[in-house]
Amino acid sequence: MKNMENLQLVKEQLKIKTVELRKSDEEKVRVTDKIKNLITINQGELKKLKEVIKKTEEEVDVQKSEAELARRLKRAGEEAAKKEKEEINKLLEAKMEEKVKGKMIKLAKQVEKEKGINKKFGRERDVLMKELSRLRMDTGSTDNLKKKIKSLKADLSEAKKTAMSLGTITEDAVREKDAL
Repeated sequence: MKNMENLQLVKEQLKIKTVELRKSDEEKVRVTDKIKNLITINQGELKKLKEVIKKTEEEVDVQKSEAELARRLKRAGEEAAKKEKEEINKLLEAKMEEKVKGKMIKLAKQVEKEKGINKKFGRERDVLMKELSRLRMDTGSTDNLKKKIKSLKADLSEAKKTAMSLGTITEDAVREKDAL
């Protein structure tokens, strides 16, 4: 009777340990997926930011070349037209400088915003890395659980063998009692 109860207890422990092992493995997969997603998002944001910077630099170069062209035209013009061109160039330069300043301010704000986002993702990544390292430490306990399950299986098979031999002896004892 005790062997059957022990056998049932071992089976229940085996089931519990198997469920715990499965849950641990699922949690590990979820954390790994989160880290991969976070890395992908960070890489995408970084690419976008680099593209914005590159476009802005190209626009600045175009505006500088336009300003240079305006200066050359100013020098080549006649004296009477020189005054008008100077005024036009001054206005153009002022407008270009305003545009460049506006774009640079806009870019600086966007860069700061992206830095904030990256900082947030960095914090999340740190938390996830800590969680991953914790899960990796739990993997050691998972290995221990696997070893325990193997030993419990071995105990179960021994208990079954013992129960089978005891079962025949018990049946003989019951028959003798019935005979008396």
